[in-house]
Amino acid sequence: MHFLKLQKVPFRTGLVMIALLWGGLVPARAQHRGDNLAFQGMEAYNRSGVQAVARGGAMTAVSGQLEALYWNPAGLVGLQGLQFFINSGQYDTEWWERQDYRPNRQLVTMSFILDGLYRPNPEYNGWLDNEAFFADSNYVVKEPVLGKDGYDKNAADWRKGLSGTGALNIAAGLPFSLLSKSWAVAIGYNHNIPVTDYDRNQTNLVPHPAFTGYGDLPDRVTSAEDSVRIYWSDYQRQRQGTLDEWQGAIAFALNRNLQFGIRLRHNSGSTDESQTLNRIGYFDLVQGIQIFRFSYDTLDVNISGTSKFSSTRFAIGGIAQFENFSLGVNVVLPHTLSREWHLTTSEEGPQRSTKHPDTGVDEMRVPLSFSAGLKLQPVASFSLSFDIEHQPYSKAEFHFARTDSTHRPWVDQTTYRLGLEFKPWNVLSLLAGYRSVPQVFVPDGAENGRRAPRADVFAYGLSLNLWRLRFDMAYEVTRLRYYDVYFSNTNWAANQDSHLMFGVTFNY
Repeated sequence: MHFLKLQKVPFRTGLVMIALLWGGLVPARAQHRGDNLAFQGMEAYNRSGVQAVARGGAMTAVSGQLEALYWNPAGLVGLQGLQFFINSGQYDTEWWERQDYRPNRQLVTMSFILDGLYRPNPEYNGWLDNEAFFADSNYVVKEPVLGKDGYDKNAADWRKGLSGTGALNIAAGLPFSLLSKSWAVAIGYNHNIPVTDYDRNQTNLVPHPAFTGYGDLPDRVTSAEDSVRIYWSDYQRQRQGTLDEWQGAIAFALNRNLQFGIRLRHNSGSTDESQTLNRIGYFDLVQGIQIFRFSYDTLDVNISGTSKFSSTRFAIGGIAQFENFSLGVNVVLPHTLSREWHLTTSEEGPQRSTKHPDTGVDEMRVPLSFSAGLKLQPVASFSLSFDIEHQPYSKAEFHFARTDSTHRPWVDQTTYRLGLEFKPWNVLSLLAGYRSVPQVFVPDGAENGRRAPRADVFAYGLSLNLWRLRFDMAYEVTRLRYYDVYFSNTNWAANQDSHLMFGVTFNY
């Protein structure tokens, strides 16, 4: 382990390491030590159409359903008369994390403090740790909890939950004939699409004494004249809001086997967001191995306000239909996601109290993406569909209103989707689906610095046809597990979402 000789670094330089950049905190990467507010949560999955969700979103090669409006506009061909649907539901999401610190030969007892096994007595604030040990009769290190899975909720250091009403989806589609060809048009409106994001790191360390990825790994403290100060803070970031989305599409059948469609989609909305870095204290590493002082300290940096997001995108789709199978492709053209933010940064400490409002516009320019799908239907009562979707986020361009030299790009996202439908009777359909969804960030200490963790998504549902009505239900569960690993500790992070959706479709 290496430690910086901080007596050569002026106080203000050290403060900038943990304070402000463009009106945000100095970021790490992705979840990690703690990221700046940017576009987190905007890569969320499309949950439009109850049947589509129930079959895992594997809809790229599916035709004759109004839900195709959201997945592949070419699939609108084959609608049986005027259709109108409305659906909504509710969601629950929860995040939790456990941090395990490991003693090391340089600083054995420092890990006990960061792991919560020992809480320093304020009476010995600023004492050398070895002196406090002999002077404090209450210097007791608790036994660590062993034998539990790092991802177990009951083993978590913290848990955070949110719940609410899902988006209200309304859509209508109409088939018609023109120039001796089959056509279809559709429009849709999604109201209050939930946008949620949360991250917390109870041991935000600056400089980080056991990781090179942040560029601030200090030199080793080996002699009496060496020293380093490591600030310890509790970091939190939260975003919650909604988007509204309008879209329209038109599709036609070129011949008996080929059909094409185009779609225009626009969404906009706002979020309430905050980011805090509350200092707990600092460690002064001095004189060499095993010698340090811990001091409680206070400096609360809070950034809070609102962001307005908007984007407009076009998609072009095609489907090739055959007797027992179909092939589909959908291409989303390059587009720009805009974020207009209005944030106020406040600092509260023993020697300062400041407040600074700021505003700006950030842009994320997303390159062309595509999805391809295969649907197999060996018999009329059973179908199996498979999709692959690729979002080349590594080629996305980020433009920030305030220079952010520490920003790291997102990584590519290749999603796999599998869905099936079984009709035991003409009036009843049973559906199930699975998705494997990579995240857009890479955890600290990952194997090659590019491999993102994947979330597993399981869904099931049913549809019941009664006269001109179809009633749909879907339930979806998402489970994400990953860890950031350092020489000093491992952070076991988890996120779980559940969505329950209901809908009704009218056929005329």
